Amino acid sequence: MKKNGEKHRRLAVLGGTFDPVHYGHLALAEAALHQLRAEKVLFVPSGNPPHKADTPVTENEHRYLMTVLATAENPSFEVSRVEIEKKGFSYTVDTIGDIKGLYGEGCKVFFITGSDEISQLGSWKEPERLAGLCVFAVAYRPGYGAAPPAIPGLEIRKIEAPELAVSSSGIRSMIAEGRPVRYLLPDNVIAYMEKNGLYQKNRAGLTGENIKLTNCARKIRPRFSEKRYAHILGVANEAMNLAQAHGIDKDKAYLTGLLHDLAKEYSQDEMLGLCEKYGVYVDDIIKEQPDLAHSFLSAYIAESEFDITDGDILNAISYHTTGRREMSPLEKIIYISDCIEPSRKYEGVTELREDSRSDIDGAMVKCLTRKMEYTRTKNKRIHPFSIQALEFYRAR
Repeated sequence: MKKNGEKHRRLAVLGGTFDPVHYGHLALAEAALHQLRAEKVLFVPSGNPPHKADTPVTENEHRYLMTVLATAENPSFEVSRVEIEKKGFSYTVDTIGDIKGLYGEGCKVFFITGSDEISQLGSWKEPERLAGLCVFAVAYRPGYGAAPPAIPGLEIRKIEAPELAVSSSGIRSMIAEGRPVRYLLPDNVIAYMEKNGLYQKNRAGLTGENIKLTNCARKIRPRFSEKRYAHILGVANEAMNLAQAHGIDKDKAYLTGLLHDLAKEYSQDEMLGLCEKYGVYVDDIIKEQPDLAHSFLSAYIAESEFDITDGDILNAISYHTTGRREMSPLEKIIYISDCIEPSRKYEGVTELREDSRSDIDGAMVKCLTRKMEYTRTKNKRIHPFSIQALEFYRAR
C-alpha cells in the first residue's frame, strides 16, 4: 500500500508562521516549484517554534486557514497541519522527519529557507540528521547571511526568488494603523482577516458570532480532504462578500458556506443509505445521480450535529446543488458562491463573479444554465428543481 503523497518524488517544503501569508511567500513557493522541478510545494504553518517562544503569534487555526485560502487556486500547493497539531516546541528536524514518513522515504525533500537562516543552521536541533533528511533550497538575498556552517552531508541548492518588499510584520503594522494592504496579499485572505478582526489595534479577541464561526471551522476540518476544505472556505468567503454586496447578514452567509458540503465526501452508496435511514429527501433522479443527495443530507447533518435551527440556512444548504423556484437571498448567494469560489476555473467565471455583485438573479440564470449544460454533456437527466428555477429567474 502506497503512503499518502508517495507519488510526489520531489517535494518542496516551505515553513513559516504565515502571520499572515502574503504574496512574497507565494512568489517564493512558485519560484521553488519550477527551479527545483518539484511536483508540490507543501506549506507548513509553524506550531510552537522555540526561536519565537517570546513572540506573540496569531492562533494556529487562523494562520492555517489563511494559508489554505491563499494557496487554494494553485493545484501544486498544499498546506500541512503537521506542526500546528503538535504539542510542545516544533523543530525542523522533527517536522521533516514526519513529512518523510508521510510521503515515503523515496520522496526527495527540499527545505526552502533564506540565506540568513541557513547561516544559523549549526544552532538548530540535530543539524547533521536534518542534513541527511533534506536538501536545503536557499533563496539568497544580497547582504543577508554569512556562509553556511560546515555540516557533514549538507546539500544546498540555490534558488532565485523575486524580491518583493512585503513582510508579515509590516502587514500587521499597517492593519493596526488602519492603512490599506490590498495587493500585498490575496483578497480572500484580507476578507478572512477582516471577518475575524485579525491584527486590529487594541483588539481584545474573538467574541460572539466570530467564536461560533471559528469553532465551527475547527469542528468540520477533520471531515474533509485539503482540496474539499479549500473549496468550503472559498464558498464561505465568497458568500460573505456577496452578502455584503446585497445587504444580507454576512455571518449567516459565512456560516452557511462552511456547512454547505458536510456530506460531500461520503460515497454514493453511503449517501443514499444515510438518506434512507434518516428520511432525507430522495427522488428517482437523485437515486440515478446519488451525488445530488449530498446537499439534502448536508442540511440534515447541519441540523442534527451542528444544532442549526434556522430554516433559511437549512434551505440554502439543501438547494445549493439543484436550486429551486423563489429562492431566498441567502439561498441564491450560496448557490452562486458554490459556482464562482476562487478554485473554480472555467470560461466566463471572472465575468460571472463581477456580475453577481450587481445582478444576483442574472447570475442565477447563468449559473443554472452552465450546470444544466454540463449535466447534458454527461447524458444525465436534469433535476426538475433546476428546470423550474431557470424558468422562474429567466422570467423575472
